Amino acid sequence: MKLVLLPGMDGTGNLFQPFINEVPSDIDCTVISYPNNECLSYKELEAYVLDKLPKEEDFVLLAESFSGPIGYLLAKRNLANMKGVIFVATFLQSPKKLLVNLGELLPLSLLLALPIPKFIIKQFFLGKNANNYIITLFKKTLKNISSEVLSFRIKEISKLCLNLEKIRIKSYYIQALNDKLVSSNNLASFTTISDILKTIKINGPHFILQAKPKECAEFITNEIRLITSQST
Repeated sequence: MKLVLLPGMDGTGNLFQPFINEVPSDIDCTVISYPNNECLSYKELEAYVLDKLPKEEDFVLLAESFSGPIGYLLAKRNLANMKGVIFVATFLQSPKKLLVNLGELLPLSLLLALPIPKFIIKQFFLGKNANNYIITLFKKTLKNISSEVLSFRIKEISKLCLNLEKIRIKSYYIQALNDKLVSSNNLASFTTISDILKTIKINGPHFILQAKPKECAEFITNEIRLITSQST
């Protein structure tokens, strides 16, 4: 079974590496990165991802943070070979929390030009136990983001208002219990769109796949193997 990963707001997928390192080799991980120099709306990104999804091979889609709405829009299509969707620390309506407010208050070009202190990265993004490897990866990834594209994506989040309809596909939600960017209240939207939603709550920050890659990988691996066994 293939696991297709949709990245957070950086769009690169680089931050998936700690998680991918924990996924066993029988699960093929594929990252779909977004264009780093194009301002694409959620609907445009849906079409972009749809074109890159496996056409014949069965897969499970994982949508992290910013990509949650894209995962939902694709799940509504009832693709025959899409066997499940995993939402991670994400939302279906505008969360209107720190990240959105930060984008409205500060010029992003200035924000990205400034080195972010390590304690800020730990406090709001990666957690107090983040090691130097993931902090360095986070900083490096942030430097490669276009401020224009990032600003556009924040605006897309701020005006997000999806028409929520039921999806029939197997659905999962990984909730970060110490998330400073996405409120736990956002989980309610996912219980609305899925009658068979399975939720796991993990102690950790918004970037839960990066902070707790082993725990997340174990949960996802078990569920994908179960889906695989039921599909054969």
